[in-house]
Amino acid sequence: MAALVTCLALGACGGSSSTTTPEAKKSTAIPVCYGAAKSAMASFLGIQAQQIATAQFKGNSGNPDCSYTTGTGHHKIKLIADDYMGPQPYFILERTEIEASQVFVPTRTEPPPQAINMGIEADWFPAREQLMATDGVKLITTTVDWNGVSQKHRLALAKAFTKPYIKVTKRGKAAAKGYP
Repeated sequence: MAALVTCLALGACGGSSSTTTPEAKKSTAIPVCYGAAKSAMASFLGIQAQQIATAQFKGNSGNPDCSYTTGTGHHKIKLIADDYMGPQPYFILERTEIEASQVFVPTRTEPPPQAINMGIEADWFPAREQLMATDGVKLITTTVDWNGVSQKHRLALAKAFTKPYIKVTKRGKAAAKGYP
């Protein structure tokens, strides 16, 4: 009986380790409603950050989303940031770009994605008015809802807004290891 108690006691020892759990990793992540993105949007628009309302919610994709809204009526500007921190963000972005580039009809019905220099990979999807960018760790999809301005202006706002979410080193390297 004493041998059984000793075996059980020894079996219970040594079970602790210092590995990071996914829950702990998520708690140290940047919140999806990010003050630096709000400030970047305000700076681009030439307004006070307090004029931008934010609301965090769970998006259709199941990822945490944040809407940034300012103005009213025809002058309303809304950006939605979808924060995907699951596996293979680079692969998801690449696959989305490839699928959006494919044409299965004689003539293209919508403009193709445009490569953007941001993070390790970024693309502007004009038909969706979305910028997708990744640093290899997370994938941020910014949707722009801004009536009465050109695609060029929407893209410029999306780029300024998305930059704070994407982490790169001082030498322009990606935050994730194993990427150029």
